[in-house]
Amino acid sequence: MKYPLFIKRRSTLQDPLLCARDAILRDRLADFLRKQHPTNTAKEVGRKAKLPPRTVERWLAGLSSPRLEHFIRLLHAYGPALLKAAMDDDCIRTMKRNGGFDWVDRLRAAEDQQKAEADLERVQRALNALRSARPSERRED
Repeated sequence: MKYPLFIKRRSTLQDPLLCARDAILRDRLADFLRKQHPTNTAKEVGRKAKLPPRTVERWLAGLSSPRLEHFIRLLHAYGPALLKAAMDDDCIRTMKRNGGFDWVDRLRAAEDQQKAEADLERVQRALNALRSARPSERRED
């Protein structure tokens, strides 16, 4: 097939490799999203990341991969855990060898701490509300 001059054609030797890497990334993301939302995955991901559920369904079915702006929305919604889940084994080995996962682990720990502090604050407010609603119980001996 002849391509117009303004369309650059990829080398045929790289096409299978690029397709395979896309498929691996797509499968890793799909697995991660299904673990996060075992039921109604596309609908829940769409709600959380503010994406059309039909787009997410296409990713989950392996028909397409997220564009950069959608991947950024996913990162914003799911944090560093998504990034770590999306990386291939070679990348993970290289980063571990170079100590590169440290920043991802620190981000995840900070995110977990922030969630725990928010949960603690919510529980503390609920406890205070219960204490103030209950009449004081004093024993008279």
